[in-house]
Amino acid sequence: MTESLRARYAEQLFEIDRLVDEELACWPWQDVPEMEQLVRGQLSRRGKRLRPLLMFTLADLLGGDPWRVVPGATGVELYHLASLILDDVQDNSAVRRGMPAVHTTSGVSTALNAAGLIRALSFQPLHRSTTLEPLEKLRIHERVGTATMHLYLGQTIDIGWHDGWYSTINDYPYGQMTAWKTGAMFGCAAWIAAFVSGAPETLVRSADQFGTKAGALYQLVDDYLDIFGPDGALLRPALEDLRGGKPTWPLITLCRVLAAQGERGTADLVVQRLCAADAQEADWNWLLELAGDLGIAEILRKELDWRAQQLALQAQDLASGHGGSTAEIELLIAILLRSATSVTSACGG
Repeated sequence: MTESLRARYAEQLFEIDRLVDEELACWPWQDVPEMEQLVRGQLSRRGKRLRPLLMFTLADLLGGDPWRVVPGATGVELYHLASLILDDVQDNSAVRRGMPAVHTTSGVSTALNAAGLIRALSFQPLHRSTTLEPLEKLRIHERVGTATMHLYLGQTIDIGWHDGWYSTINDYPYGQMTAWKTGAMFGCAAWIAAFVSGAPETLVRSADQFGTKAGALYQLVDDYLDIFGPDGALLRPALEDLRGGKPTWPLITLCRVLAAQGERGTADLVVQRLCAADAQEADWNWLLELAGDLGIAEILRKELDWRAQQLALQAQDLASGHGGSTAEIELLIAILLRSATSVTSACGG
């Protein structure tokens, strides 16, 4: 499915690569060839490019021109790649997309600097664009600034759990964390696509909300796969979030179900095992067995399917009056869900 959508927008994706190469050539790397190599290496780790694909599909849906989206899509993708480096440092993740995380091979200081450089690069394609008007660039820059603030606030919530800011798992604002940490840049991407497509402000806001929900869905699938997905589904060790002591969606749902059944003591024990610095394999196995006994995976799959259905309906609302086909954006929703075992896509794929 991903390849089908990539093929549909192959020229625009190629232009993103060209703009990145062009931007890298503008800067003086002669005294820091090691950093240039590191930055180029990170930028070559192309993932699914879901955010640019979201932007292109929305532009088509709203009767816009996907080519006008390219400068903003390039910036969003660069910004995302920079954020991955920071995320890996803060989560102490050893692997990213099946390869060693940058800080594990180059050190934390160099990794942070590389992230800063890539983030600085992310603004340049927009500034250099000859297809966007100055006022459009200003509005986009303002929207990216808002997304940046939300992204950091979301990451703050994530880190705050480990710093003891939330006394119980019920106090932990997981929904807000996902809406900000992952949903913010998806929402920003959707906003840019609708804005440069000339959509009215009300529709631009609706597209923003659609993107934020799509990003939240993506995070939920990631959380699901960390515990219930096949080994290697996320190109990283299984149970990484669980072993890292993160209160992710499956664990929060497990605690909620236990509490509803009057098993608050067991729910408290789940959190204790999650946070234990000396947790062993037996602790993780106990949590997995408990989740299996209570049918947590099935509960989550139903929730994912419902969220996908709601996104598909919202896509139809966005397309109303514009004559655009929802086929591509429904395919994108299916891509968000595809890896979640036994999930039935709302989009038939």
